[in-house]
Amino acid sequence: MAYRRQPMAYHRPSPGWMMLDRFVRRRDDDSFPAADPTAASLTNSRGDPFDVCLSFKKPPQPSFLSLR
Repeated sequence: MAYRRQPMAYHRPSPGWMMLDRFVRRRDDDSFPAADPTAASLTNSRGDPFDVCLSFKKPPQPSFLSLR
């Protein structure tokens, strides 16, 4: 049995680029997207903890960074 590839009309990959909003969104409340798979908890060089998240949007909508 030969493998049949699906026609391109059914497979629409995201483009190899994205628009990134030039503003970083600071979220100090429960609106931070902690459940997003791109969210990460980090520490800076002084040992202060912070959270960062890159929220992807399909172009032409801009993706954005959130910090907490």
